[in-house]
Amino acid sequence: MPSVPFSNALPFVLRWEGGYVNHPADPGGATNRGVTQKVYSAWLQRRGRPDASVRDLADADMQAIYEENYWKPAHCQELPQPLDQVQFDTAVNMGVGRAVRFLQEAVGAAVDGGFGDETRKCVAQADPGQAATRYLDIRERFYRSLVETKPELGVFLDGWLNRLNALRSVVTGHESAESAESAVASADIATQRIDDVDAAPVDEATLLREQAALLQEALAGRATKAQRKQAAALLTPLRNLRDWASLGRLAERLLRVDPEQHETRRLYAQALIDCGLLVPAIALLRPMAKSLPEAHREYGEAWGLIGRAHKQRFADLAGASVKPRKRALADAIEAYQVPYRADPSRNTWHGVNLLALVARARREGWDDVGSRWNIEKLAARLTAALKKQRDDEWTPGTLAEVALAHALATGDLDIVEEALRSYLTADGIKSFHVASTLRQFVEIWQLEQITPQSPGHALRSAADVQKARNLVHMLRARLLSLPKGSIDLPPNSLAGVQPSEGELQAVLGKDGARTFAWYRAGVTAADSVAAVRRRLGKRFGSGFLVRAGDLGLTRLPDELLLLTNFHVINPEGAGGALRPEDAEAVFEARDSATAYAVTDVVWCSPVNEHDACLVRLAQLPPGAKPLALSMNLPTPTPLDASRLPRVFVIGHPDGGELSVSMDDNELIDHEGPTLGNPPNKNVWRVHYSAPTRPGSSGSPVFEDLAWKVIALHHAGSLTMPQLNRRTGRYKANEGLAIGPLAKAAAAGSAPAAAKRRNGK
Repeated sequence: MPSVPFSNALPFVLRWEGGYVNHPADPGGATNRGVTQKVYSAWLQRRGRPDASVRDLADADMQAIYEENYWKPAHCQELPQPLDQVQFDTAVNMGVGRAVRFLQEAVGAAVDGGFGDETRKCVAQADPGQAATRYLDIRERFYRSLVETKPELGVFLDGWLNRLNALRSVVTGHESAESAESAVASADIATQRIDDVDAAPVDEATLLREQAALLQEALAGRATKAQRKQAAALLTPLRNLRDWASLGRLAERLLRVDPEQHETRRLYAQALIDCGLLVPAIALLRPMAKSLPEAHREYGEAWGLIGRAHKQRFADLAGASVKPRKRALADAIEAYQVPYRADPSRNTWHGVNLLALVARARREGWDDVGSRWNIEKLAARLTAALKKQRDDEWTPGTLAEVALAHALATGDLDIVEEALRSYLTADGIKSFHVASTLRQFVEIWQLEQITPQSPGHALRSAADVQKARNLVHMLRARLLSLPKGSIDLPPNSLAGVQPSEGELQAVLGKDGARTFAWYRAGVTAADSVAAVRRRLGKRFGSGFLVRAGDLGLTRLPDELLLLTNFHVINPEGAGGALRPEDAEAVFEARDSATAYAVTDVVWCSPVNEHDACLVRLAQLPPGAKPLALSMNLPTPTPLDASRLPRVFVIGHPDGGELSVSMDDNELIDHEGPTLGNPPNKNVWRVHYSAPTRPGSSGSPVFEDLAWKVIALHHAGSLTMPQLNRRTGRYKANEGLAIGPLAKAAAAGSAPAAAKRRNGK
């Protein structure tokens, strides 16, 4: 049941949010009483309920959405009247983050956006009426300032002030002089929210993470049964999002409250495994697996995850001696065979993993590992069982892997191509599933390593072996094209890879050739990205080759230069960066063994401007090519648009192998034309949610259609200040747009720029 204060505050908000609207020109789409279809659908999904039209939004659901999305996140329940009403309406109209900051300013707390002990103390000490009056005045100043900054928003000002003055009249005894003005305005003006016109869009992934954080906080105290139920329902969506950190934190909190929840324990273990914490995951799962009856739905899941953890142990021990590797593989086979032997017709995915691992044991020459299983008989048995099963989200991938076993055993690759096409072209396919299949094909079946002479397969011609290896790249291409997909590229990953058009259509469908060409273009671009490191030492970041003339340098327009960050390389080594004479570049995608010395700086710009350093290398890799640059930026689109601009970051995160990152990949905002409002007109910052890890500094940021570089990546933060003079912070990464950077490079000269920017 909603709380009394919330129930008292809601009618005022609903008065201004209107009824059902679905105007074709409204980018927000269908809306009912202020709740958009996208928000309603996401809310239903988190509760495991079927999707429904927002037109049919029930009162109870509407109240729950407002309470969960605005009332509680804005801490209205902790505020006295009339502050709670003002805070709630501001959160709805202007966003939760801005509401908290306005509240902090009104009560004299530090304005940091975090509702902590200091804010609570200041609220307790403030007079509620006087604080509410100050709050409303702050809100009005913001409205007027916003319109001064963006005159095109002036059409909304009367509506905003009407709503504000109506709120002043509701806050009994605290009216301002303006409250006598009429509160009547046309609905389309009065209901326009600030967060509709002045906030960066928040995607569904961010909403899930924010909901998880709120529930995690609630679980630390006296969480209600409903909150525990909501938290449990959120675990699977977080798993599908592959946000292992959020999943782990929330599951940990849930298990502290109720340690006997088997599904929560299993999902927590999965998060541990995907974070590389194999030993605690096994220790968490084994007692549960042994205690459950075979008929329990978590019995097979638990044993399967134990098998997966041991399988990962085996993969991680690739360079170890035979004994620990053999033990890990045997442990994995033992874990998978327990549920498969208990029910072969139902536990087919365990059987598929068992099949792959037994085949791997044969290729290793360990005939005593999994010796009771015959590969061809097991594959045939699995195929028959799978054809009788009702399809679920895992069945297509399982069939593809069994088909691979048949293909390797018989030498006939047509069957695996057909299975993969059915799998990879299906509606609703998720990156989580494709990533799992790719991991199996690479780590367990070792398709990238087989040769005609390798044991354990019937592929005897070089053409058949290459055809099998091509399957891995077609899986990578499909994975990279999916939302939340990401891949790691080993050196020389596309050497000799050129699937025929027939192969591409057979596996990826009618658009296969176009999908693979796009993938190849991205992987080829990686050839021009280098790891920047201290000579014979550790990596400091990344850089990429550019044509001098493309940056407006006309003396040697066709010369290829390396562009990186000022905080990675600069003339004086300022800020802990490398000096040119101490730096070298390694183009790992093409040749990880050769390092190229940096000889001098051509041009640079400090961290607070373009954070850029353009350097010359002593020599270039054979056949080196520059990356294509784009002087323009994609236009950020509303959150409810059917397609958001996506970006790619190619670099060397955590000092590891070259990787293409495509998780959480929407373009959030930028300061370029036509809506940008940068504090420095000569620098355009770009914000995107593609996650980057340390080591990505100096990486190219690509647009998603033609692999053109739109920005130089330089920073990332969980509390990045928003752009275009908006208040508030969010989780984002930041790059500097190539267009203004190129103009600055063309106008500057290395000696003068270096001296001027280092204070000489």
